[in-house]
Amino acid sequence: MPPERLPRPTAAQWSTWLDDWDRSLRAKNHPRTTRYNYQLAVTQLADYLLHELALDFDTRPPNTAEAAKDPIAVRRPHVEAFVIWMTDTRSAASAKSKFKALQQFFNYIAEEEELDHHPMAKMRQPKVDEKQRRVIPDEQIAAFLAALEGKDYRSRRDFALVRLYFETGGRLAEVVNAGLGDLDLKLDVLHVRGKGGKHRSLPFAAKTGQAVTRYLRARERHLAGRESAALWLPENLPKGAPTPLTVSAVKSMFRRRADAVGPRIHAHLFRHTFSHNWLRNGGSETDLMRLMGWSTRAMLQVYGASAADERAIQAHQKMAMGDRL
Repeated sequence: MPPERLPRPTAAQWSTWLDDWDRSLRAKNHPRTTRYNYQLAVTQLADYLLHELALDFDTRPPNTAEAAKDPIAVRRPHVEAFVIWMTDTRSAASAKSKFKALQQFFNYIAEEEELDHHPMAKMRQPKVDEKQRRVIPDEQIAAFLAALEGKDYRSRRDFALVRLYFETGGRLAEVVNAGLGDLDLKLDVLHVRGKGGKHRSLPFAAKTGQAVTRYLRARERHLAGRESAALWLPENLPKGAPTPLTVSAVKSMFRRRADAVGPRIHAHLFRHTFSHNWLRNGGSETDLMRLMGWSTRAMLQVYGASAADERAIQAHQKMAMGDRL
């Protein structure tokens, strides 16, 4: 994601701070997706203060006009109003995500010794009702794959991509940003770079390997003698050096091609579905953490909740404790 595509607020001083923060994040080797999401949250706060709260003369906190121009002037009531607005207009989960990003931003300004106060000091993040994550039924996945089948370049590419998401549980950007050299067809693994720059390998089985090799043949014909280090390429190649497929293009593909086969499917749902199926079939939690790139067990509770419920019911039925009497 080039710098010019990173979100930026309308106010110049906010934008300058984001430029500085982005430099700090890059120095710490944060991935582009994390930087984008962090800076989107700050941009949304800045624009909210400028375009929403500043115009609400009845309820806006003191100093709102100054806060809309410079993050140094932001106070706790400004952040609280933004979190409430985000909860009302999006969701509690979105508000929680933005809250965490804003904490990192104001922590950075505090570290730069530019704050005489911290607007989020002692603020608690929004509570989110825990919802069981939806998993994609096998029948819907099969219908989606059937809809993608074809011999043209786009069909070969999309079919291979979806099979990789289904079988590996890889993150959207990890798979899309993989290079041609990251694919090992002798071991049937795709080497990816995940959050925090961590490298790991995503193994796949024969059917997915077959889909990938068919795509590679279509890719070679698509390049027509040109070369590219990117594994995934767009359907329409520009003149000159071929450009890689983007994350946004894959998101669009899911929206365009999955809606016809049932409830909305997006790439991240395959990650939940993979975790569910792995645990349901008796896979090791430690191995799952390794495959998914998790450094703590906390994510097991998030991604494995549906499988945990299913396993608990099966265990109860197996024990048949009520049949003792």
